[in-house]
Amino acid sequence: MVKAGSSMTIPYNIWARNAATGKHLKVIFKATNCRDYDAQVLSCKTDKQIVSVDKAVEYLFLTENVTTLTYSDSYQRNGYSLTLANPQTGSLDLTNAESRKLFQDKYVIFDNEMYQCNLVAIPGEEGEEPTYYAAWHKTFVEDSFNGLLMRAQNATFKTEGRTLDTQYYEDSYIEFEMEVTANPRYMKLWIDGIPCAYTKYSNNEIFSGANAITIGSNECDVCIYLIKIYEKELSLDDHMSNFYIDASNASEMVSRFKRNDILYLTNSNTNMNDIDPARLAKANPDCLVHVYEIPRMTKTKRDEVYPCQYQQLKGSGVAQYSANNVMIKVQGTSSEKYVVSAANIDTDFVYTKNNNVPSGWKDSEGNVLPNGWSMDGQAIPINYACTKVNVASCENANNALN
Repeated sequence: MVKAGSSMTIPYNIWARNAATGKHLKVIFKATNCRDYDAQVLSCKTDKQIVSVDKAVEYLFLTENVTTLTYSDSYQRNGYSLTLANPQTGSLDLTNAESRKLFQDKYVIFDNEMYQCNLVAIPGEEGEEPTYYAAWHKTFVEDSFNGLLMRAQNATFKTEGRTLDTQYYEDSYIEFEMEVTANPRYMKLWIDGIPCAYTKYSNNEIFSGANAITIGSNECDVCIYLIKIYEKELSLDDHMSNFYIDASNASEMVSRFKRNDILYLTNSNTNMNDIDPARLAKANPDCLVHVYEIPRMTKTKRDEVYPCQYQQLKGSGVAQYSANNVMIKVQGTSSEKYVVSAANIDTDFVYTKNNNVPSGWKDSEGNVLPNGWSMDGQAIPINYACTKVNVASCENANNALN
């Protein structure tokens, strides 16, 4: 444990080798006795400052039959006051290009605040004089960093061009992972074995940070249980192996393995890397498994796909309910953005358009349920359902079982 008010340093630069060839950091920790939710837990970063430009007000129309500006004079326009605050004296001839250049990147006072200002000439109609504008901006300096910063309740992974954030809880046993993959080019953050934030990065992305890993802060105690660093990207099997063996105790290790032992067994007609719905249901008895057999995937909320076959499994791996010749379509416009991953799906179990003949709901023994399906026997039976799945989120990545 690193107590509040102290810190420790691990002299290892995780950015020494190009992260774009693959990088993986795993930290298991707990932040406790927190006095600030932004308390630093672990960092491997380089601080920097970002200069940004305020573009809330860009142009002030200066001239209305005015071709000369006098330094230190105020010009009123549209309720704003603009004063040329440059240390020169005399006048500025707006009609002279060389004279206008003298004004570039000078300062003006706008509403009692100092701004940088340039003059912009907008060409007029044929035979007319240009219209002149003062274009000003104010710069702001923001403290930032490149690299990784883990806090008591959240973590941020930054490069020159990308930022990833994720949240978690203090006083909790957290398995945090930061990953960079080479092909495809992804930056990812994982919490407790689940990918919870990711983004693509460009070919010329710059990954950088401090030459060492620092643990601890003044605002919380930090318990570190494990740190792993890989100078490569991990395969799915690597991820799963780590997830099993990094469990907090033997019972949890066995439990993790059992509930993720869900792939098809050896079968010449089946891809062994695919999930077996029956084994998934048996290994996770509280998980409601929906199985669709479809001619193709629906793409939009107006794209009605049929005939589809449907099964609902839970616990035993045997279908509790089934239906034939049903119709599916994307539930809403937002779902269209992640349809390949797992869009929210509308299912019509009594779809009769275009000569489709639905079977209706059947129970595990093949008996037709004339009024539809009731979730618990007490609920109103339904023949139309919307399935919303946990993957339906903007990062499109949190679809892993834990």
